[in-house]
Amino acid sequence: MTSSNDTQKGEPMRQLRWYVSNQQQDGEEVTQYQRNIVIDLMTEMYGGATLYSSIGFWTEDEGKLNAVPSAVFEVITDDAEWPSPNAATIADKIREITNQKAVMYTVVRINGGYANGEEEENE
Repeated sequence: MTSSNDTQKGEPMRQLRWYVSNQQQDGEEVTQYQRNIVIDLMTEMYGGATLYSSIGFWTEDEGKLNAVPSAVFEVITDDAEWPSPNAATIADKIREITNQKAVMYTVVRINGGYANGEEEENE
């Protein structure tokens, strides 16, 4: 049987995501060095982060479809750690580091957990 310290289920947590274009305001690509600074910041503040490559799509008023390569930085943190640091403050730091006009972010309350890979005994 797995002890309660080995598997945590249903813990209140927050999932934070920041959406960042791969292109800076000046037209240059965001560099790996800039991404590493963001990852270091998140690791320092939250203990870790995940980086996803993505493509954002939207339609202009004229009906033209746009596709913009981007990155999604994600953190999952214990609810007890909220609200510090604030997601908007982090978005502003990411905006400065990656030279963006704006950085979109989302904060979602989730029930999450983790398992250590051992099977639990059915009761």
